[in-house]
Amino acid sequence: MPFDIIVIKQQPKYYFGEKCQLCEIEIGGFYERFAAPIETWPIEKYLEQWESAVNQIVNGVMKAYLVAAMRQPKKTNFIVVYSLYREGYRVFVRNQMILCKGNEKQINTEEVIDLINDREVRNQCEEKISEWETSLEDLECYLQRTQMGRGQSDNCRIPKRKSR
Repeated sequence: MPFDIIVIKQQPKYYFGEKCQLCEIEIGGFYERFAAPIETWPIEKYLEQWESAVNQIVNGVMKAYLVAAMRQPKKTNFIVVYSLYREGYRVFVRNQMILCKGNEKQINTEEVIDLINDREVRNQCEEKISEWETSLEDLECYLQRTQMGRGQSDNCRIPKRKSR
């Protein structure tokens, strides 16, 4: 169940009028690319936030989030995060949009955790909610790679990925 979140090595591009850096998340063999807007946050801020959130989960916090698209609340309708939910040694990940209207203060102060939905397995119509699963071990490997300059760790079974 590998886990990784990376910045794809290429020049920023404009997507829907926003200057963005292309990124990719891997969760248990599932890959998803996303465009991280870099006008509000530089890409280094995203990297720092991702490492901090994963560190929180590894150290016992039950719910955290990875920011995928931070924007100025006054200029947009939503921000995008990947919500992380720890259950024992398993970690579930979901994509979540957070509406800006009424949540401007939390977004501006980067105190978004109270806006992250609690994990439920089924929605109001009793349909299974889409999510991906990874493990604490894989999150620990991610942290080891980030702390070692994205080099391979002897304690991790995930091979070092090539830059994209």
